[in-house]
Amino acid sequence: MRSRQRENQPKVSVIVPTYKRNEELARAIESVVNQTYNDWELIVINDDPETDIGDILPADNRITHLQHEENKGAPVARNNGILESNGEYIALLDDDDKWKPIKLELQIDRLDQLGEDFGLIYTGRDIIQDSGNVETFIPDKEGWVHKDLLHQNFIPSETPLIRRECFSCVGLFDPAFQSEQDFDLWLRIANKYKIGAVHESLAVSYKNHENRISTNQERKYHGRKQLLRKHRSSFESNSIALSKQQRRVGLAAVRSGRTLEGATQLMCSFRRDPRNVSLLVYLTMCLFPYPMQERLFKFRDRIIQQYLS
Repeated sequence: MRSRQRENQPKVSVIVPTYKRNEELARAIESVVNQTYNDWELIVINDDPETDIGDILPADNRITHLQHEENKGAPVARNNGILESNGEYIALLDDDDKWKPIKLELQIDRLDQLGEDFGLIYTGRDIIQDSGNVETFIPDKEGWVHKDLLHQNFIPSETPLIRRECFSCVGLFDPAFQSEQDFDLWLRIANKYKIGAVHESLAVSYKNHENRISTNQERKYHGRKQLLRKHRSSFESNSIALSKQQRRVGLAAVRSGRTLEGATQLMCSFRRDPRNVSLLVYLTMCLFPYPMQERLFKFRDRIIQQYLS
């Protein structure tokens, strides 16, 4: 995929899709403007035809605003931004997250040092919960990490810096995904390129459980099921990785009201990894009515939050 030919092409194109989050978007844009590295362009894609974001965009000729006439979803918004971009590198940022000021500078220095067989570099992040508790993630995996990614998506969506050529090689975001579209893209890139990391927390993610797609169980279910279907042959190369993905699909199925399908996926997961006794707990929960299941899941979530705090 070639960049659009313009004078003074920037080194980095920052892509920010947005939908009904003006206040959070202003914070995200400010974190880009405040970067210590200045050779960038910012493309903001408004996926809400009913909301005007013009008033919150700074007067900066490096910032471009794309307006969708109808809601098309985050994958299409990101793709449109990438296709409009000019940079050698593509940086992704969600509208409700932000970067620390030195993020781009450290990533570009690191990626410039690595060979061209490295297609993506990611960083650590701070995760701020609704309660105000902060959990910090620091990367520890680099190189050919495709096999590691099959077990867990450890690349935070607001941190990657990606060589433009990667999109020509593996394609853009898959618009068919309701969720997990970032995981799908990372798997495709990691199958063709090495992955690099900056071992510092350089982004901030806000876990607003009322508004994020990640808390929508219906979208979770469809995204996880599609991911497993699309990358089935890769997951089947490792029985534990396949078990983990079947567990993720099973839990999303149960929490979206598909108890029988969820129990089937959880049983398949247990057969491949019988040492994971937590699967027996989830299978037992499937015997209860759906309202009781949800109360048990919420109790589990509260325990996890207390542990993290």
